Amino acid sequence: MKKVPKSIKVVISGYYGFGNFGDEAILLVLVRELKKLLPGINITVLSKTPEVTSKELGVNSVDRMNFVKVIPELMSANMLISGGGSLLQDVTGPLTIYYYLIIILLASILGCKTVIYSQGIGPINRKLSKILTSLILRLPVYKTVRDLKSLEFLKTLNIESELTSDPVWLGLEDNRTKNQQEIGISEYDNYVTIN
Repeated sequence: MKKVPKSIKVVISGYYGFGNFGDEAILLVLVRELKKLLPGINITVLSKTPEVTSKELGVNSVDRMNFVKVIPELMSANMLISGGGSLLQDVTGPLTIYYYLIIILLASILGCKTVIYSQGIGPINRKLSKILTSLILRLPVYKTVRDLKSLEFLKTLNIESELTSDPVWLGLEDNRTKNQQEIGISEYDNYVTIN
């Protein structure tokens, strides 16, 4: 029987610390849910602004580009969570996808299990990017995507994944009852939310 580690350490990689509202909301929900699910969990976030991330979320954080710090974090972690957001794409810049693939590859080499968490995959236009994505995404233990297009794209690469929703919806779920009361609707009313 496998022993469960007394202290679980997770490293989270994504587009964090850049002040992008959507990505920061994903991180907030992810950290909150991990702490709820696993009290006492040790979380390290790879961030552009580690001091800000640590202060805002009460987690350890290191500079995402400082591999002298990133590698020891991955070596001592039980798991890398890569996501959410649209990390594996090559339309916002040719190097973005390689950064995230390198982090996943490093985690695997260092014996750290990897979860691809609720990502939007693609578009991936460059041939080299497709080849590397196809090879490296065979390594993670568990893969979830947030949309049907990503699921279908991974199928074209012969990579199985599961369809889930964007993690930000978890954040909305917790506040649903409170918000319903504030705007005067019951849980049985039909309503539409527009963002």
